[in-house]
Amino acid sequence: MKMRKSLPIVIAFAVLASGVRSTELASKVESQKARNGTILEIADGFPYATYEQWLDQGRSQMVFDEARIRSQFPPEKFKENKDKLRIPAGTYEEWLAQLKRRSEAMQEKWPTIEAEMRRTYPPELFREFKETVDCSRILYASDGLKIVGFILKPRAPASGRYPVVIYNHGGNSQIGSLDDTSLLRLTWLVRAGYVVIASQYRGCGGSEGNDEVGGADIADVLNLIPLVESLPYADSARIGMLGWSRGGMMTFLALSKSCRISAAVIGSAPTDLFAEIKKRPVMETLLQKSVPGYAGNKDAALKARSARYWPEKLCQTTPILLLQGSDDQRCVPESALEMALQLQQSRQPFRLIFFESGSHGLSEHTEEVNRQTVLWFEKHLRRRPAEKTLKGELKGN
Repeated sequence: MKMRKSLPIVIAFAVLASGVRSTELASKVESQKARNGTILEIADGFPYATYEQWLDQGRSQMVFDEARIRSQFPPEKFKENKDKLRIPAGTYEEWLAQLKRRSEAMQEKWPTIEAEMRRTYPPELFREFKETVDCSRILYASDGLKIVGFILKPRAPASGRYPVVIYNHGGNSQIGSLDDTSLLRLTWLVRAGYVVIASQYRGCGGSEGNDEVGGADIADVLNLIPLVESLPYADSARIGMLGWSRGGMMTFLALSKSCRISAAVIGSAPTDLFAEIKKRPVMETLLQKSVPGYAGNKDAALKARSARYWPEKLCQTTPILLLQGSDDQRCVPESALEMALQLQQSRQPFRLIFFESGSHGLSEHTEEVNRQTVLWFEKHLRRRPAEKTLKGELKGN
């Protein structure tokens, strides 16, 4: 549940919860020997029988369990990950004390948090998700690593195979990783008749490896393609891709390496990291900690992750829908306009929709964003539009 991921102390605590779930999914297949895209393990991705049970597990995650923390995150692991997770504590014992204080404070705030959860994610949305979405949490092989992912499939029977949308989430490391609320917010897309598949990326949400924010982790997205090919209910000839924020950057990177994507929708994506760092210097701190060899290879690292510097590398047969808000406070809005010009000059099929006063997540225009997204996929994945399925929510991270 996304109630506390902006707090570094609790981010580290959330890592433990992610690790526990991935341990429960421990693979019986050696990922080092498995082919990329092989599903190593599969389990219920939304194992809550009732709405109240779902809320209760959110509250239980706030309980400080020192024995479990010491077992799952021992001192040596603390030292190894202290800088990566930006843990604001000098010693292991100080960190545990901070976790305990934060846990107690969050428990005191639970009534307010619960009220907000009930407002944002009402019982009706929970019920609709349970009735219409078959959700699985998976471990799959990618470059010898075990990567966590999700498969969301319509429960309604289909006459043939479903078209697929690969969803690339935003954020980095443990911030922005897919959680229960992320899955609920994808209900509208599954209801429109698509199988939605998403990766946590390496180093995120319980996955093995290190998140390089657009480096080797792009393989975790591309390796979902052979995974799709293995699913008997998915049409691997009709794959779309949807990415928001960092997920949009991942989508551009995927399109520079594969022509298997029939259509893409990219929202509020950073396409020029030089401009992004100038606007938000804190981004450079993240990149310094995530990108291998950043200090000695900064320019090359930034350009490799900035689509405006290589529009000619994008698959020329993949139509792209760009969605951008004029009041985006996280990514530079003008970059979307510059990217559109680059796409035009490289003769890339695309459409840009610029939302007046739109924020980073375009939450003020949710219904229109969802409508345009589904219409784009319907057009290019050759399915009939389903206007009545478009209400829902899509937020960037």
